[in-house]
Amino acid sequence: MRSMRTGKWWMLGVMCLGLIVVSLDLTILNVALPSISASLHAGTADLQWIVDAYALAFAGVMLPAGVIGDRLGRKRVLLAGLASFLVASVWCALADSTGELIAARTLMGLGAAIVLPLSIAIVSATFSDAERAKAIGVATAAVALGLPVGPVLGGLLLQHFSWSSVFWINVPVVALTLAAGAALLWESGNPGTPGLDGPGLLLAVAAIVSLVCGVIRGPERGWSAPLTFTLLVTSVPLLVGFVVRERRTTHPLVGAALLHDRRFTWGTVATIAVSVALFGILFVLPQYLQSVHGYDALNTGLRLLPLMAGLLVAGSTTSPVAAKIGTKLTVVAGLMLLTTGLLVLSQIHLASGYNVVAVGLTLCGLGVGASIAAAMNAVMTAVGGDEAGAGAAVNSTLRQVGGALAVAALGSALSASYSRALHPVLATLPAREAATARESITQAAQLAARLGSGGAGLRNAAGSAFLHGMSIVMFSCAVVALLAALASLRYLPHDAAAGNTEPSRTTRNAAAHGKYATMSPVPDSRPDWRQQKKSATRRSIRSHALRLFGEQGYDATTVEQIAAAAGVSHMTFFRYFRTKEDVVLSDEYDPLLVTLLEKSPAAQPVIERIRTALKQGLAAIYETERAALLSQAQLIVTTPALQARLWADQMASQQLLVDALGASTDDPHVGFQTKVTVAACLGAATTAVLTWAQNNGTPELPELIDEAFDALSSAQRRPSDEIGATARNGRDT
Repeated sequence: MRSMRTGKWWMLGVMCLGLIVVSLDLTILNVALPSISASLHAGTADLQWIVDAYALAFAGVMLPAGVIGDRLGRKRVLLAGLASFLVASVWCALADSTGELIAARTLMGLGAAIVLPLSIAIVSATFSDAERAKAIGVATAAVALGLPVGPVLGGLLLQHFSWSSVFWINVPVVALTLAAGAALLWESGNPGTPGLDGPGLLLAVAAIVSLVCGVIRGPERGWSAPLTFTLLVTSVPLLVGFVVRERRTTHPLVGAALLHDRRFTWGTVATIAVSVALFGILFVLPQYLQSVHGYDALNTGLRLLPLMAGLLVAGSTTSPVAAKIGTKLTVVAGLMLLTTGLLVLSQIHLASGYNVVAVGLTLCGLGVGASIAAAMNAVMTAVGGDEAGAGAAVNSTLRQVGGALAVAALGSALSASYSRALHPVLATLPAREAATARESITQAAQLAARLGSGGAGLRNAAGSAFLHGMSIVMFSCAVVALLAALASLRYLPHDAAAGNTEPSRTTRNAAAHGKYATMSPVPDSRPDWRQQKKSATRRSIRSHALRLFGEQGYDATTVEQIAAAAGVSHMTFFRYFRTKEDVVLSDEYDPLLVTLLEKSPAAQPVIERIRTALKQGLAAIYETERAALLSQAQLIVTTPALQARLWADQMASQQLLVDALGASTDDPHVGFQTKVTVAACLGAATTAVLTWAQNNGTPELPELIDEAFDALSSAQRRPSDEIGATARNGRDT
């Protein structure tokens, strides 16, 4: 048990390595652009595409990557994404032309788009309810940490190496992550989900890329420029087409029920607000530190450390806080801290010292860490195991698009405010110099430096004008964070796990190995409406299936007929049952049995523990489910394919119970004798069920189980020579 727990946290460390690298590559390249321009003779348009190619691929591919990971296996697809990122990093470092570098950056963005959502999905699927909040807090902190780390690391590397070093640094880290991931990660996914909506996938990618590209181009070329206008207008029918397609297809990329879960919807709104604020901070603060105060890239990055420190502290300590005061209040408190920090940053002026900046950044870091960790836990708890990749991808895509929109809108506001405030000074400059200073605070600072002592007035005026615009940006971000806090207070459920149930570790391990890939969680004493609806749908499908099996035979009944009789689509059928056999052979009794066995007294003999758990579990469902259980058992008796599947599942069932016994004693190494006893108990229980079916339900199943276990206990107590003599007498007879 301890080694399993330790392995999970080592796995989380592997995920965080990949997440940090993916995140920092969004910002690390910015400090290397002048060197790249000089080395590859890249113009402004080339440099824009080198930066934007990564962002476009990153935003556009996340949704399909998450959905494909759910279907094909998250570990498998994640490792493919890491391999793509590794190859792209080497390609970028060796590129000797701008076209080659742009292509390599596109591949790198594709790999990053796979790594981010699937890492979050794997973390969510691996950790239990008690640990998930802390694990997701650490993972989301790693994502946010990479953004400010990029300029620091890039500046440090460029002081000693060429521009290619910002890509070479990825290679050992990603290679280590890839090797460790192959060894430590557990496979998870939802292989029972049928098909993949190809047209919907293409519409989603085209809509997101068109929107993000238009948003990126807007501040650079003007919002009314033909290319910008075309991209933005084109994204609208693409988005509408995607929504219409998803509503009509039988294999949607994202389940509609997910979007109606308040934990997912309002948790995502909170994370988008945090992303808007974080992108806003990282957009204006580096410019302020570099162009107003004159720090280089490395020193600018170091002065962003309070943001990182607050983020790490809050992200890693949010879990116990949320356990005490609830998810809602944790998210609201984090957003209010973020709002306060942004308001502090909005009051900076030329005479402000760094202490004011540090206080504002620390508050923002604490707010970001607390709110995004708790909100992401709510989102991933709502998503559950089957759609973890799709849910994480939707959330990550919306955050990325929200960040791009925020930078575009805030950048336009900053530019307009800066130009307006600087206008009186620009009127005193020659036209060419005035145009240069109007472009940005960076251009104005460089011009002031060239003017020497005569540029002091321009430097101060440009700094004041920029701070006026920065105040507007920070205040706007504070309003967004405050509105998100109010919305979370009103709509976000108090507890992320409210109404949510999750199978035990033993059950999850069995599901990961395929036996119960569509297994329902242990019924909660207070299930929410969504869980009740799922249980009702599952019972309806099974009821109609058993009726059809009785009317026309098991072999003659198809999945299509079962789905039609139950009034559901093929997609809905496969959400609950992987195959037609599972309708008969898998039910909610298995996880209930495991839970009861884990809670049984460890001092009891194994046979008695299993007998008690069987009878308690059976008592919970026997009165209401007796007819269905008898029909299922009789089908097994009369159908060779079901008999073969039943006995083939015995090994997995044995391991399931052995794991449960190990979990209850805090010892994963169960002895051989116990395994033999478990196998014997399973054989006795199966024999009782089949005998009950053959005798048409008489005597009652609990009586037969008692009789079978009495015989098993008696045989275990008898001397071996007596058992051997009885066996010989039986053969003689």
